[in-house]
Amino acid sequence: MDTNTTQTTTTKQKVPTLAEREENVTKNFSGFRVRLSRDTVGKKKLSNRVTITVPDSRSESTIKMTFREARALQSFLNNYLPTK
Repeated sequence: MDTNTTQTTTTKQKVPTLAEREENVTKNFSGFRVRLSRDTVGKKKLSNRVTITVPDSRSESTIKMTFREARALQSFLNNYLPTK
């Protein structure tokens, strides 16, 4: 037998499920709710989302946007919304 022979072993890695990869943060304000959903592993288009929900007397209106769109909205509001 050759003493310099190396043996390699392969191990199977557990692939996380979508529920395990997803990170959600929700903040309730008076009159609306903001939710940030982020896929901590995936880099697919639309995997990072911002959802703004405004409840109405009969239903609710929802605005969904990507993080990039949310940053553009934030920049717009910071520039044009008057401060106190």
